[in-house]
Amino acid sequence: MPNTTPGDMYFMGLSATRFFHHWPDMAAEFDRISLHNAWIETFKHNGERMIPALKVSDRLRDAGLDPDTPPGTFQMRPLVYQMYVNQVRRLGVRIEFGKKVIEYWEDGERAGVLTDEGERFEGDLVVAADGVGSKSQKLVGGQVRAMKSGRAMWRAAFPRRYLDGNEEVKAFFKMKEGETGEEPIIRTWLGWVVFLCPVFFQFFFSSPFFLPFPLRKKHADDETAPAPTP
Repeated sequence: MPNTTPGDMYFMGLSATRFFHHWPDMAAEFDRISLHNAWIETFKHNGERMIPALKVSDRLRDAGLDPDTPPGTFQMRPLVYQMYVNQVRRLGVRIEFGKKVIEYWEDGERAGVLTDEGERFEGDLVVAADGVGSKSQKLVGGQVRAMKSGRAMWRAAFPRRYLDGNEEVKAFFKMKEGETGEEPIIRTWLGWVVFLCPVFFQFFFSSPFFLPFPLRKKHADDETAPAPTP
């Protein structure tokens, strides 16, 4: 999965990482893929710099937080996905892709799923991680429909080599010179109804340079949207 590009970066919190101590190999991989030396700077939507580039760890310390305690580092979503796949394989669990579950069931001490091809899989426990509208809801509290939140999120990640076609853009979105050489930097733009956050991160895989690029936007009819600022 190293070539998987959809997704962006995020902080993985303490409650989501406490259980890693049960699996030292996964804990070591999580530490390896986390961004311990990232920088961050913040701009207004018009390009004016609000906060100069600072180490994320320093900004956390300034806020009274410990950068060594989750969520003190950034993670790349595709790499976290690969980490979980690697751990499952280390445990000898067989993974079957391309299956569409159409029904969940439980009977006494057993539970399982039915696929659209009529296959039945059963076990002691079924984890339904298929999001809002999961067909498991009929067993665990009733069907819930998705509701409009007033916000939308678009995100992607692509190799840095695509910047080679525009030298001006490439120069702006360069890595940050730091103690270890070129270091990753998160640049955020804050503006009226739009939150733009390109993240620049170098990691050696078959596609060694990734640029996650999330865009969060409030709907124009969202009454909570703030007034524009100069």
